[in-house]
Amino acid sequence: MIKGAASDQQNTRLTITWSKEADHALRTFLGAQGMKKGDLSKFIEEAVRWRIFQQTVRD
Repeated sequence: MIKGAASDQQNTRLTITWSKEADHALRTFLGAQGMKKGDLSKFIEEAVRWRIFQQTVRD
């Protein structure tokens, strides 16, 4: 994904349920990287795209 391109796209909201441990770990990691609150969505979208790519290549 190209940086800044998200503002040109239509977005949708997603509600997920996951462990407090995973949430804390991710937010701690993002904070240590200097990322802000809005960067959480960008990080998750990039991770999902990467995972889909990996699964597609593997299959």
